[in-house]
Order: sequence, then C-alpha cells, then structure tokens
Amino acid sequence: MPEIQTSMSDYIKGHAGLKYIFFGGKGGVGKTVFAAATAVHNAQLGRRTILASTNPVHSLSSLLGMSKVYDEWINKVTKLREDMREYEEMVS
Repeated sequence: MPEIQTSMSDYIKGHAGLKYIFFGGKGGVGKTVFAAATAVHNAQLGRRTILASTNPVHSLSSLLGMSKVYDEWINKVTKLREDMREYEEMVS
C-alpha cells in the first residue's frame, strides 16, 4: 500500500469539483469516525454537507451526541404509525 502524501483537507482543496466522499473498509478501521470528522470539517468550511450511514448500529448518532434525539424521533415515528393504524381501523 502506498504511503499517504496529502492530508484529507489538502486533497479536498485541490479537487474543487469533488462532490462525494465515501468511506469503506472492514469493521473497526475507523470509517465512522473519519466520515463524521470529514463531514464536520466540510460543514465548518461552509460546504453543503450531508452525512449518512447504512450501518444499522447507532454509532454515528452516538458519536455526534445525537442518540437521545434519534431515540425521540424513533418514538415519535412509532407513535405516528400506531395512530395511523388505529385511524385506518376506525374508518374501514
């Protein structure tokens, strides 16, 4: 494997047309941490940034201190689904 010669920040600065950054690899190599750090860095620079994870484990929300917000959101969605089921049963 070749040695890394450029920082992520310098690489991004040198590739102004770069639209997407993906992190992949085997488990435990730091994908979530690097993805979160890169997203925060780019957002602080004023770049349009979205951070998404396909990992079913809530490590990203925990890393960003969003676990409580995520849990509250899940509870609201669950309640809404239950309310919708009850409504559908009433009108059918």
